[in-house]
Amino acid sequence: MNSKTFIYNTIRLTREYASLLTIVFCALLLGSCDDFLDTMPDNRTEVDEEGKVTDLLVSAYPVHDYIYFNELMSDNMDRYSRYDSHTSLSDSCWMWSEVSEESTFSPANLWSDCFSGVTTANMALEAIEELGGPTTTQLREAKAEALMLRAYHHFILVNTFCAPFNKEKNKQNLGLPYQYEVERELNPQYERGTLDKTYELIQKDIEEALPNIGETNIEAAPKYHFNVNAAYAFATRFYLFTEQWEKAVECANMVLGASPSEMVRNWAEQSTVARNATEQSHKWIDAEENANLLICTTYGNLRNVFGNYSTLNHYSHGKVIGDTETLRAKNVWGEEYTQYYVQPFTYSSNTLDRVLWFKLPYFFQYTNIIKGTGYTRSVYTPLTGDEVLLSRAEANIMLGNYAAAVSDMNVWANAIYRSPNHLTVESITNYYNKLNYYEPLNPTIKKHLHPAFSIGAEGSEQECLLQCVLQMRRIAHYVEGLRWWDIRRYGIEIYRRTIGFDGSSIEDVSDTLKVDDLRRTLQIPKRSIDAGFQPNPR
Repeated sequence: MNSKTFIYNTIRLTREYASLLTIVFCALLLGSCDDFLDTMPDNRTEVDEEGKVTDLLVSAYPVHDYIYFNELMSDNMDRYSRYDSHTSLSDSCWMWSEVSEESTFSPANLWSDCFSGVTTANMALEAIEELGGPTTTQLREAKAEALMLRAYHHFILVNTFCAPFNKEKNKQNLGLPYQYEVERELNPQYERGTLDKTYELIQKDIEEALPNIGETNIEAAPKYHFNVNAAYAFATRFYLFTEQWEKAVECANMVLGASPSEMVRNWAEQSTVARNATEQSHKWIDAEENANLLICTTYGNLRNVFGNYSTLNHYSHGKVIGDTETLRAKNVWGEEYTQYYVQPFTYSSNTLDRVLWFKLPYFFQYTNIIKGTGYTRSVYTPLTGDEVLLSRAEANIMLGNYAAAVSDMNVWANAIYRSPNHLTVESITNYYNKLNYYEPLNPTIKKHLHPAFSIGAEGSEQECLLQCVLQMRRIAHYVEGLRWWDIRRYGIEIYRRTIGFDGSSIEDVSDTLKVDDLRRTLQIPKRSIDAGFQPNPR
């Protein structure tokens, strides 16, 4: 049995063994958390062969995530000299240095998880062919789901372990081997190929899958699978990241329909639940929330890392960033953070300094209830209606459709903020032109943009609109890991600052991540390099 098959079987058996215990535990202690009970309710043994293919795909979804290290590497984190809870992984991520640790949140686990998901998707595709091909609705939709999963995992990998997308350099930059078959060799050797080729193959899988994505097989828990909206949301992200603006708009239209306001997060309803970590985070991942297009489970206690705990408090999204750049900063849609439907939670004490929204719940998955052993878990929303809306706005800005873009930006502002200023091209341009560009000692919400593609000059309508939509994306996707990818896409330079003991002064600026810095790309995990996988240049 090869290593990938072993990983797949381990994940599958762990999930099948633990699912009933998890449901019982949640039902007894977390009775109101119906969204988590829906996590894997269709992970059951089917009698018919087609059903077994459908069941197999449950194990192709990720069980590790990119949130932890993406957030640590981004401009959402400062270092605090007065707090000292940290690990070698948090140090490496924040300083953009080589990551050797292979703990729960490490990039190495994401690497293994994605390739395991690809293997499982390929097993399903292989089984479908052995059954005579996608001759029924169930098999046709299963094939589409498997193709979408294969594309999704490869997409996450290239945006983590390959250079940022660049049309001129993709033909020279290293890609990743695209796996079409179940690996059966003991120690296979792979050529990385070019990034251009990897993106070409991802797009091929997406475009083959989209016409056949359906929801016949996933009725029990559609939000935990690539349902129709989730598939088009992922396609929107893919086309946005690959600068195919028209296709990004077309796919976003499929998700948003005629009433885009119905597909973004209902912040007014979010504000009605109790202001505590449990209630807020459970509401955030609610499967009934229209904005949640795909929901995934993940290992690790993300709530503590990004919540009101002193866990890893050496690095934090604190008041300095919160007040000047993100959740508490003045913005063109409104200058009072108290007017957000959910006012940002602020904690400042001898043990932590954090400004946050609670998005990541905590659960414990028992493997042995008697011994009290098991795994900490969380749930997150990798694809949302808010991302689709703001992606469409960004794509329309790049197409010169400024009125359409601003219309979408107003939809988002009205959803998150009480009585926001009505945005126009003129009001956004005037507002941003009055702001200074960010400097590490004099931070603002406006940063120099250096994308590989052409945009208007600094101060132009297009550049100001992009500044605004990127700021919206930064706030909308706080602790979702997407800010790091926007930093890569737009060549945003970021700095490493240390906050002094008073919690408000900037004690030191120790490093800068320049536009062409090779540290924007994570190194391939050491064990894969040792096995012969070509490393990224350094």
